[in-house]
Amino acid sequence: MRGLTDPLVLIVDDEPDLLKIYENHLKGLKIKVVSFGDPIEALEYLKSSEEAPDLLISDFMMPNMKGIEFLSEASKIFPGVNAILLSAFLDKEKVIEAANLGFVSIIEKPVNRQELQFKVEGFMFNSQSRKLKEKTTKLLDRIVELFGIFRVLCMDELNVKSVLEESLVADPNSPRHEAVSLELEIESLEAELREIAQWEQELRKAAS
Repeated sequence: MRGLTDPLVLIVDDEPDLLKIYENHLKGLKIKVVSFGDPIEALEYLKSSEEAPDLLISDFMMPNMKGIEFLSEASKIFPGVNAILLSAFLDKEKVIEAANLGFVSIIEKPVNRQELQFKVEGFMFNSQSRKLKEKTTKLLDRIVELFGIFRVLCMDELNVKSVLEESLVADPNSPRHEAVSLELEIESLEAELREIAQWEQELRKAAS
């Protein structure tokens, strides 16, 4: 599983020289870039991936599959994945097609480095912020669940501390021993929450 600090951008263009240009444009953004010259191969890569990339960048006109079709198929694998469509000729029909997907930004070719970096950075910030919120929510839900179990295990005791101390020498399968295990898991989850808070501060600092 990728960490929250190493976002992934997947680029698809049938022209190798342009792929190199886009990769150079994105250097220095602290992201991982994976490039494909064939949208079919890119889709196979996505199908074998456990996590969605933070952003897809695709050319519009490609011999095996149009960019709109590629992004549409990619969204079936990872619904809601962010995307940028590159096109040398923008027309009303293309804009409508992209708008219908609901999550596509369009950049006209030739691609300007600053414009590409600006849009990619915006997508990265939104994607990483969303992941931080999702992870925080899951951790908080788990902590609440564990506290509930912990309270049930200790409800018949007058002193929770004594439960924890006595459980150290108790039967490993006893409720008291389980209480200690729960406390340790809660402490671990709380440490993860502190780490997430630090990541969020770094993310906001980088975006400012």
